[in-house]
Amino acid sequence: MNNSVMDLLQGLNGCSQARAWEIALEFFEQYGFHYVVYGMISKETNEIVGFHTNMPDAWIGHYMDNQYFMDDPFALHTNKSSQSIIYSRHGESDLILPPETVSEKILNEVSYLGFDNSICI
Repeated sequence: MNNSVMDLLQGLNGCSQARAWEIALEFFEQYGFHYVVYGMISKETNEIVGFHTNMPDAWIGHYMDNQYFMDDPFALHTNKSSQSIIYSRHGESDLILPPETVSEKILNEVSYLGFDNSICI
């Protein structure tokens, strides 16, 4: 990615929220990421304050109906650390999930969308 992240941040500076979303999607798509989730989590309550995503509405409805935000491994990591992590179902991964946990169930269920690799920034 070299200086690409710096270019992304510079492109986001001073633009509208709608344009920022377009810029982010274009940026991550060039690296093969098909879905982007931007979320805000309260450090005090661990609750999702809001999020924006291009994931299918059916998945988001399922996610919210099952209250997966309580066990979302990316949300949990982000709330504990500002360090970026990489998740991969096939190969090395910074995110290791204990078997038979809700976190593992979430990532198993979302894999039908091709969600096999991810970066959490």
